[in-house]
Amino acid sequence: MSMATRLVAALAAAMATAPAQAQTAPGAPPVATGRTEESAAMTGTAGRRGSEMATRQEFLRLAASSAMYEVETARLALERSQDARLRQYAQEMLDAHQPAIEELRRMVRDEGSLRGMQLSEELGEQHRTWLDQLRQAQGDSFRGLYVRQQVQAHLIAVDMFRNYSQAGDDEALKRWAADRLPRLQDHLRKAQALDA
Repeated sequence: MSMATRLVAALAAAMATAPAQAQTAPGAPPVATGRTEESAAMTGTAGRRGSEMATRQEFLRLAASSAMYEVETARLALERSQDARLRQYAQEMLDAHQPAIEELRRMVRDEGSLRGMQLSEELGEQHRTWLDQLRQAQGDSFRGLYVRQQVQAHLIAVDMFRNYSQAGDDEALKRWAADRLPRLQDHLRKAQALDA
C-alpha cells in the first residue's frame, strides 16, 4: 500500500474518532511539537519512523491539497462564524496557507530538481470530503466540526512535513518542509486551544 493510500485511509479513520488529548502538566499548553503516536498511526508510520516516506511527487500533491484545504475552509469559517477567536484563527490560516500554495507553484516552475513536475490544483479525496462536510454544517455544529478538522489536518501535516524534512528525496522540498514545520506546529497548538 502506497504512502498516499495509507494517508487517505488514515485521514478517513481519524475523522471518525475524536483526537486523543496529549498528557501535559496542569496548566501547560498541549504538547504539539513532537511526533505523536496518534499522528504516526494516521500516516501509517507508527513504530517505523522513516520507513514510509512520500516521494517528492506525493509530497507535492499532499502538501498542495493540504494548503488548498486550509484556504478553502478558512474562507468558509470567515463567512459563517461570528466567533472572534475562530475568525482570528481562520484569518491566520488564510494568511499562512495561501502563500504556501504560491511557494509550491514557484518551486515547480523555478527549482531545478522540481521543474516540470505537476502540482495538482484539486483537493485530494479526503480534503474534498472534509470540505463537503463543513459546507453542510451550520452554527455550533460548524464550529465544532471546523475545529476538529483543523486539529486532525494539522496533526497529519506536522507528521508529514517532519518526516519529509528529515528523510525526503528532494533537498529543496526538504528545506521547504523544514521551514514550514514550525508554523504548522503553531497552527496545531492554536487549533487545540480552540478545542479546549
